Amino acid sequence: MLHQLPTPSDYTVAAIAELFKTNVRAVYKLIEEGQLDSYRVSARGRRVTQAQLDRFRNSGGAANHDT
Repeated sequence: MLHQLPTPSDYTVAAIAELFKTNVRAVYKLIEEGQLDSYRVSARGRRVTQAQLDRFRNSGGAANHDT
């Protein structure tokens, strides 16, 4: 399986959790439910681009999160 290489501006799941003032498990749930797009960088790692984060916010997905 090919994995995308992260750029320095891409967010880790932990960084998104900090941004939303929530926990990593809640961010993974958003990803699993398809509410927040992400890409895989390794078997266990995921990243979120600024564009993906912006789409999530613009869709009202961040309404339940402090951003």
